[in-house]
Amino acid sequence: MIDSKSGGQPASRRVLRRIGAVLAGMILIVTLDIGLDVIMHATGIYPPWFQPMATGLWLLAIRNRVTVCVYRRDNPAATVKIIPVFW
Repeated sequence: MIDSKSGGQPASRRVLRRIGAVLAGMILIVTLDIGLDVIMHATGIYPPWFQPMATGLWLLAIRNRVTVCVYRRDNPAATVKIIPVFW
């Protein structure tokens, strides 16, 4: 079935492209989170990998993840660059 509003693309293709855009956004968030963890461990803010962390450091890690998610939602510049690839 072809929708006239979509520029001639079949509906199933549009759905797959939208799913791809969502997955790309999720991969971006995970990549940013892991990258931030690597930086925090490398600079000595966090202890070495697989070592216990103090409660304050866990709160810092949670705050960083929330900040990444909020930044990505409120300032979707990275998503805007990704979506044309999938849209």
